[in-house]
Amino acid sequence: MLMGCSVAVLLLHSRLFSDASSRSIGALNRIDFNTRFVFKTLMTICPGTVLLVIMLTLWIIASWILRACERSAFSQ
Repeated sequence: MLMGCSVAVLLLHSRLFSDASSRSIGALNRIDFNTRFVFKTLMTICPGTVLLVIMLTLWIIASWILRACERSAFSQ
């Protein structure tokens, strides 16, 4: 869900995907600007940044889960 939400924001605000020329080329080639297409395009353009963002996001979520589990274990 989080990934789909962030891709929707990316589609709305990115010049790469909202540009008139990109939209017309996509329409002529029948390209659907979905999550998979956006992810593949970003991995082609800047793979290091995309992987870094994904790893940092997972690291933050994992640390929060670990903190929540330890907190509930010590409170019992």
